Amino acid sequence: METYTKYCNAWSALLEISNCDIVCNRGFSPPHIAGNVQTNTVTTTLGVPLDVFVQESCDADAIVAVRSGMRVLRQMHQASMLHLDARACNFILSIVPKANAVRDTYTDGVVRYCYAIDFESLWAMPQYNQNVSIFNREACAMRKYGRLQHAAYLALSDASKFKFDVHALAQSIAVLLPCTLLGNACTRIVNHVPQEVSGMSRDMSEHTWTEYLIDITKPVLSSNVAISTFSQLLVTDVQVVPDCRCF
Repeated sequence: METYTKYCNAWSALLEISNCDIVCNRGFSPPHIAGNVQTNTVTTTLGVPLDVFVQESCDADAIVAVRSGMRVLRQMHQASMLHLDARACNFILSIVPKANAVRDTYTDGVVRYCYAIDFESLWAMPQYNQNVSIFNREACAMRKYGRLQHAAYLALSDASKFKFDVHALAQSIAVLLPCTLLGNACTRIVNHVPQEVSGMSRDMSEHTWTEYLIDITKPVLSSNVAISTFSQLLVTDVQVVPDCRCF
């Protein structure tokens, strides 16, 4: 199994490594995910990032892939967890299987599994014994991007707090594929004009973000509605070969 190693700063590594222990046995996380506190690294199964895959694929495969991402989010939410940075770049498609993983057969006949990655931002209910102090430290740094303190998510209804993830995935695709069948569908799922936040990208260049939900009162649609929307696109708007089906 090929793997990818990510290098983190000390604080990010401490947070993500502890979160890896929470998610490692879940179907939505990669088959291999482990951290090393000595080297400040996190190693995961290698896959094709979702944002790369959708740009290189036919309409049918791109829609199936994003639908898979939404199904991964639904798995996380059913487990009482939030990703909180659920942009398309934080999902991978892999041919490496895992029990209970989201999988689909694509137009080339290949079965691909969809996994979330980069769990630095993970929020989990108290029963998971997450390191709340480190989470809250990171939340302070990410406040301008809509990040809340750990206890604040407990006070929100499920419908409200799940919006953060659905918005991030849908808006990241809408930005990536504007004025396309899939991009327009994602814009309808976001269901409002996103607020812009100026910040820095990973290469330290200035960037304007719209992928982060700042106002929780905005009418973002649910992951179930998003999944149904993508399935309907495959039926009514895209010619799909029989192998492009959902398990």
